[in-house]
Amino acid sequence: DKGIVLAAVTQEGTALQHADAHLRHDREVVSVAVNNNGIALGYASASLKADKEIVLAAVRNHGFALQRAGGNLQFDKEVVLEAVRTSGKAFRFAGHSLKNDKDFLLEAARSCRDDNEACACYAEADPSLKKSIPRRAFLEASYSALAIEGQRAPILSVALERAEGGFCASVSMLSGATFECFVGDCRSVPTVRDLASVLLAELRSQSKVDETQQHLFIVFDMGDGDQLPVTVWDGPRALTDFLPYSLRQSEADPPNF
Repeated sequence: DKGIVLAAVTQEGTALQHADAHLRHDREVVSVAVNNNGIALGYASASLKADKEIVLAAVRNHGFALQRAGGNLQFDKEVVLEAVRTSGKAFRFAGHSLKNDKDFLLEAARSCRDDNEACACYAEADPSLKKSIPRRAFLEASYSALAIEGQRAPILSVALERAEGGFCASVSMLSGATFECFVGDCRSVPTVRDLASVLLAELRSQSKVDETQQHLFIVFDMGDGDQLPVTVWDGPRALTDFLPYSLRQSEADPPNF
């Protein structure tokens, strides 16, 4: 009975394995199942394992669902990127041509949510590709304008404020130079890594660094003298995590009427 199966997979997607074959071929049933547990994709019919919309839903829930994707979807860049956003280790199930593609490896690593996931993604790349991209070079390339430990790079103290349409960054350099920069909204500049790229471009435009400079160290001014340095691994974090404490507290307070 379809109603009974729908109720079951709503509670636990892998209950799909106990459904009759015709229901494992039912798009509605499978969609509900993989949205609950992406691993349920393994119990879907062959045609639905090759359905991109179903597979995308599955890998967004559980990256390892990529292992069960059919119809050459393991070679689909959009599908693989969604999988590694959930789990860097899911890169092992990507098509071989993608695992041997330098540019795509870096793009996949930038999609990972933290350092462990990015390193897991790197570990699953083709061995010959890893020989051509040493781990340090991989980290430098993956994390764009953020410097890694041991590099020579400018250190910027950054205080964020909300501005109409986005964020404003007040920046101080060790040299004593200061400037303000509108850095865009949460959609265009959502992460620390994106902020670093914007600030580096601004520094170049003002001739505060030369064109050969590729990386920055950022220390966020959180207010009351509290400084919060970020590492390359903080690159994927949201800028809203680094608003001054007082501003975040005031935004959390209920309005007075």
